[in-house]
Amino acid sequence: MPRPALLLVCLSLAACAEPGPAPGPGSAAATLDNGRLQEAVRLGGLDGPVETTFGNVQAVRPIPGGGFHIVDGQVPVIRRYSADGAYLGDLGRGGEGPGEYQYIVGLATLNDDRTVVMDGSNMRVTVYDGAGELSHTFPLQPRGYGYQNRVDLDTGEIYGMLSPQEGFVEGSSVSVGDWARIGLDGTVERLRPVPPQDRVGPRYVLSGAETSYPFFTMTHSVMGAGGDYWEMRNDADSILHVHPDGTESWIHLEGERVELTPEELEQWQNRGENMYRQVADQPRPAGFPAPDRSDYLGIPAVKPYVRNMFADSDGRLWVLRYTEPIYMPYSEEEAAEREANGWAPHNWRDELLWELFDTDDRLIGRVVLPPKSGLWDAMANDLFVVSLGDYREEYVSRYRVDFGGDGAIMASGS
Repeated sequence: MPRPALLLVCLSLAACAEPGPAPGPGSAAATLDNGRLQEAVRLGGLDGPVETTFGNVQAVRPIPGGGFHIVDGQVPVIRRYSADGAYLGDLGRGGEGPGEYQYIVGLATLNDDRTVVMDGSNMRVTVYDGAGELSHTFPLQPRGYGYQNRVDLDTGEIYGMLSPQEGFVEGSSVSVGDWARIGLDGTVERLRPVPPQDRVGPRYVLSGAETSYPFFTMTHSVMGAGGDYWEMRNDADSILHVHPDGTESWIHLEGERVELTPEELEQWQNRGENMYRQVADQPRPAGFPAPDRSDYLGIPAVKPYVRNMFADSDGRLWVLRYTEPIYMPYSEEEAAEREANGWAPHNWRDELLWELFDTDDRLIGRVVLPPKSGLWDAMANDLFVVSLGDYREEYVSRYRVDFGGDGAIMASGS
């Protein structure tokens, strides 16, 4: 299949992969006929002040009116920055006491300057006022903690997943919980069950920046900050959109599914074989079944349409597409190590192609991120990207998108 044309903007492959300070206003940016994208801020590196180096970026969330938070899960700490990347101080601190947190599963600053923090370890929601002082807390209940959370920036209502009311249930054909709406007074309204996953495909997990299942067929479901709900089986070409008023519409994805090249197939089968050997050689308790080799070698010949979906802070839908592969050569040291271990020499990766849809199902455009990077959030024309350097150090970048004079809507759902 021909690769979809880029309708909006394309980041250069070196934009995030190369270490360096935050670029100035004249820094280079990729351009297309109708759009421009420029890296406005970059934080991170191997060393430097503690407030601009990160051990484990857990979340990046924009602040209405400018600025953003970065959650460093290694500390843990929530750091606040201005729109130009100036450090403004921390919000709360790590711990178990009032106003403290341990493992953040959701974060948002509201339009009235209050900040909502969902803590999956202390099992509670903490609300801070505009000055960063503790306002109130309530349990993150019932029976489990939320994740994949989004917050309505006007009302503070949280949309997220909760575990089943009767606990987790064994089996692949049951719901893993419910999408729910949680008010800032702690009230919970369960909205709809999370659809069964029924995953089909290889079971091993990649490492590093590619923490995903390779070409796994599964169901994706997402809720946005305004109550929009999207659901799809990722080998289908359409996404169901249930609007907050209950009406339904469909987003139809352009293009066809992509076949794996022989080199890709060899690479993934080689990785699966090595993973299988590692698992098979590990000691197992009595009665514990041996791994099934086919679970590690069942690489499909055709990729699904979609790798992942998420809703941004504005309630828009971002869809990560499977694409034809790009080749990333190994360094001499990496190549020698792979040869010594009998690993495939190939390093093929899907292009990080994201498609952005508005809540009226319009395709706003497409963005390509560099390898070793991930899109963490977006608000208005700001994109927040986390990337890895040569030594796995982390960088956080804010990109500014110019959509063109009229918004440049390129396609529509139906």
